[in-house]
Amino acid sequence: ALITGMDDPLKIVRLYKDRLHMMHLSDNHGLRSESCWESGLEMAPCDEHKNPFQGLFPWDEFAKIVAESPYELPVVLEVSKRDADEEAFLKESLEAGNKFTEMVLAYRNKINE
Repeated sequence: ALITGMDDPLKIVRLYKDRLHMMHLSDNHGLRSESCWESGLEMAPCDEHKNPFQGLFPWDEFAKIVAESPYELPVVLEVSKRDADEEAFLKESLEAGNKFTEMVLAYRNKINE
């Protein structure tokens, strides 16, 4: 995750992709402020839980790794609507989940060609 402060947010996934059997996805902007870690109350603005493709996470590279793993779809999102309109948020979530799923399937098709 970007919020951990790791230089390579995909390092762990690359190392253990053969063990990938479940995941929950969200995006954020990788905030690393020390104030984010001072109390549980501060985590809410730091761990944004945005829909995929709304932050800085490298989704394309992640999709390639997932395509090479034993992970079986569907995708599970762990996102927060915050102040967004519920209907619009649910539509965006569905579209983001479908987009990521399509990316993984496209990479799997290339692998199997």
